[in-house]
Amino acid sequence: MAYLFHHLVSAQAQRRPEHCALVYKERSIQYAHLWQQVEQLAAGLSSLDLEPQARVAISLPKQPENISSLFATTLAGGCF
Repeated sequence: MAYLFHHLVSAQAQRRPEHCALVYKERSIQYAHLWQQVEQLAAGLSSLDLEPQARVAISLPKQPENISSLFATTLAGGCF
C-alpha cells in the first residue's frame, strides 16, 4: 500500500505525539505540534476550494514550522 508522506507523519503524531518530529539548528518541534499546524493550514486551503491536484506555490523562509505547509498542501489534496 502506498502512503503519502503526510499519512506517515499523521500516524507518527498519533503514536508518539511527544516525540521530536524535526530539528533545525537549536529548535525542535514535536509531532503533536507539527500535526496541529498541518491540520490548521490544510483546513484553510480546503476552505479556498482547493481542487484535487491543484498546484500551490510555496515560498517561505527556512524555518522548521514551514515544513507544515508542504504536508498541509498534500493533505488538502493539492500539490506543490
